[in-house]
Amino acid sequence: MESMKSIMERCNNQKTASRKVSDGCERIFFCLYLKTHKHITNAIIVEINAKEVTIISPEFNFDRKVKFRDFKSVKKDSINFEN
Repeated sequence: MESMKSIMERCNNQKTASRKVSDGCERIFFCLYLKTHKHITNAIIVEINAKEVTIISPEFNFDRKVKFRDFKSVKKDSINFEN
């Protein structure tokens, strides 16, 4: 029975590692794509706390936490707040 448990743990670990690699590749591709293809899209703020804001972009199926200190590099005229 112990060998079956170790096999299951190994399979689960490999599945987790595979998912992390896949997510990393997807992120790298997305970053490289955005470097060469300027794109403006809508995002939805889903959470705000003292240090960061969480946004999602339905168009790209992408979510991101952005720390408030990172907003220093964003041009004020590039942010459009709509009601």
